[in-house]
Amino acid sequence: RRPDALLLMVGENQVGVGVQEMVRRRGFQERVRMTGYVDRTRFHLLLKAVDAVVNLRYPSAGEASGTFTRALAEGRAAVVNNLGPFAEVPSDVCLKVEVDADQAEQVARHLVRLAEDRAFASRLEARARQYARTALDPRRCADMYLEVARTTAQRPLPAPAGSRPRLGLPVNP
Repeated sequence: RRPDALLLMVGENQVGVGVQEMVRRRGFQERVRMTGYVDRTRFHLLLKAVDAVVNLRYPSAGEASGTFTRALAEGRAAVVNNLGPFAEVPSDVCLKVEVDADQAEQVARHLVRLAEDRAFASRLEARARQYARTALDPRRCADMYLEVARTTAQRPLPAPAGSRPRLGLPVNP
């Protein structure tokens, strides 16, 4: 639908399938660029050059995504799995796809909407930037860690395991 579209795949191939061969067989060589590993400087330059970021992470061990965080901070529209930490991000900040559904179809629908509805894309990008500035602010996150540490430090230490009474009887009568 978009003859001017270009897919830029940044980073190492982590899926273990022949992506380049798949692209060649389908005749998409002119529409797909694969960078392989890039250093941080090049990554940031490429992030500034794209209209949207697709960051599908499945299965997930609950880890956060630096790519996703940087995309939001840069004000890029992002498409992610509705899973793990991504599921907690408000739906007006990023577009989500369900893992148990046809992800390719969902991603395509989201990308077409972003390309065809620039007002929608602009609102999403603004919300992404705002969310990164507030919810993902490193100082805010550090303050939250410090608060947990303070709260934990104020609690009394539990008694050593051997000094606890068992079955209501004192350990050392």
